[in-house]
Amino acid sequence: MGNTGDVSGLVNAASTGRDAAWRELTRRFGGLIWTMARAEGLNAHDASDVEQTVWLRLVEHIDHLREPDSVRAWLLTTARHECRRLRLANRRVRPVAEPAQDGWVRAADEEAHERERTRLVLRVLRRLPVPCGLLLRLQAHDPVPEPETLAAVTGVPVGDLPKARRRCLRSFRRRLDALSRSPRGRTTP
Repeated sequence: MGNTGDVSGLVNAASTGRDAAWRELTRRFGGLIWTMARAEGLNAHDASDVEQTVWLRLVEHIDHLREPDSVRAWLLTTARHECRRLRLANRRVRPVAEPAQDGWVRAADEEAHERERTRLVLRVLRRLPVPCGLLLRLQAHDPVPEPETLAAVTGVPVGDLPKARRRCLRSFRRRLDALSRSPRGRTTP
């Protein structure tokens, strides 16, 4: 079941309501959708929501796919759109913080410092070339996606992943050090 004809057959079988075809589609592509959503910066809960929404969209549109053998690309494109939609919706919702109490002031300061360090790391990740930033974000997940999934999402061949990871980490460290030393990027007083 590894060629595109099989994928086309699965899509056609799923469109007729065959449970086995749906199970195989979700087995093949579910992890890819979730991983891509995490790579887009969503937390695990939001990534799961995106994955569920993407499968719902496929159920709604499976009869209208022009190229059933391109369902993987359709799923990833739909997942990207859902990630953007969710990020925009999350920007509109601003949680109201509880007032700090005396015993919580130090914890709040440490939390603010940690948020600043996280912001700095994310800024550096966003500035890396796409394959590097994506590869490093995916490597930070628990569990780390399978090499085949990493290769599919980043476009880096499986055999080149270790070398690419080392190169990307060196670039990340250089950029993080440079940004940490700059007055605008400094996270410590």
